[in-house]
This record gives sequence, structure tokens and C-alpha cells, in this order.
Amino acid sequence: MEGLKRYIAKHRMLKYELGQNDCNLFISRWHDKRYKTNTTKDIEGKYWDKESAQKYLEETDNTIDWLQRMGYRESRLIADGDVLTSGHEDVVEEGFITPFLFLNGLAYTTGKNGLIGIKPSRITKPTVWRAP
Repeated sequence: MEGLKRYIAKHRMLKYELGQNDCNLFISRWHDKRYKTNTTKDIEGKYWDKESAQKYLEETDNTIDWLQRMGYRESRLIADGDVLTSGHEDVVEEGFITPFLFLNGLAYTTGKNGLIGIKPSRITKPTVWRAP
């Protein structure tokens, strides 16, 4: 998971911007890098504020639908590289699901305060998703 470690470190300096550098794009870019896909093109720039994000998620995939479409399956155990979903008060807006990447005991995501890493126990009702 050395690649994931470098990926997360790179995001420490990036400023949060909805539709450009947010939690969903944090996950899709990692997925694209790891699996040599190009899913980010379907998300990036498609929304720019809370209202346009809500509309985009209603008309296309929400986070859970996207993970399932990419072949992720629920898992009972957490391992490096897994995606955790649910809410966290430092990140989530009302009505949005926040995805996190798990590495070395912490769950990372990009939120309104930039990149954060938290213990999974701080995530509200987490679901663990494992890539194919």
C-alpha cells in the first residue's frame, strides 16, 4: 500500500473545493490510479455547490451506488485500501454520505477543512467496502 500512502500524502496540501477536490473525487482518483480506469471524468466539474451536488447525486450515482458499480462489496473487517462510508461531523453536509480511504489504522477523506485522518470509531455507522 505504498502507493496509497503517497496518494494520501499528496492530498495534504490540496485545498478542498466541491466538484474539484472533495471526498468523492478523493476516492474516484484513487480508484482510477489503482485500477487504471478513468471514472473521475464522470464526476469532476459536474457540481460546484451543495445544491448542484445533490442534484448530480440524485441524477447519477450516489456514493454507495458508485462503489457497487465499480465492483466494491461490503466487508466485515477493515484492511488497508478499503473504503468506509457514512457520516462524520467534520466532513459531511446534511444528507451526504462521506467516503474514507483506510490506511494504517486511520480513515482519510477530503472535507471542508482539507484532508483529515480519523479513527474509524469516530465514523457514524461505518460500512466497509472492499475493492474487487
